[in-house]
Formats: sequence, C-alpha cells, structure tokens
Amino acid sequence: MAAAKMYGDSQYNQLDKHTVSLSHPDGLSVVLSGAEVGTVVAAIPYIDLGMQKGLRPIFHSYDVVDRNATTVLLWSGRKFQEENPATFNAVMEAFGRG
Repeated sequence: MAAAKMYGDSQYNQLDKHTVSLSHPDGLSVVLSGAEVGTVVAAIPYIDLGMQKGLRPIFHSYDVVDRNATTVLLWSGRKFQEENPATFNAVMEAFGRG
C-alpha cells in the first residue's frame, strides 16, 4: 500500500525486491542482531519491544491507510454464518462491512 501510494498503483510492487517476509518475532530478532535486514514492519508487542531496544519508527500505519487503523482479524466459519445470520450481519455492519 505504501509503495502504491509513493509510486502509483501500477508500481505497487516497486519495493518487493527489497522485502523479506519474516514472522514478527523473527523480523525483530534479525533487525536487532545487526544482520543485513535493516528495517522491520511489525505489530504490537514487537513494536514496543523494538523501541525498548532502541529502534525508532520511520512511518506509522496511519501514514499508509490515511486514517486511524487497528489490526483486527475476525474469523467465522460458514456454519456459524448460516446458523446465526443476525449476529453475523450485526458484526459485519459494526465493522463497516455489512
């Protein structure tokens, strides 16, 4: 999203050649080790742990999505959705997805 914002939608993958996918704990560990990977994108609590070790933010998720954002992931099986349509629809509506 940040690359598309900087370079245009057709160049969304412009930074992929500089990207290594790691889990949050592995990403923080490799950056703190002084290895070749120099930056990490992570979520709480790894952000807090990195800052306690001296890392400093270079951008915030708000810079990328242009609004306050929180990482929330909801999972629902089809069975729950089919058996509880009112509840499912209320949750979806509450998150602006209804």
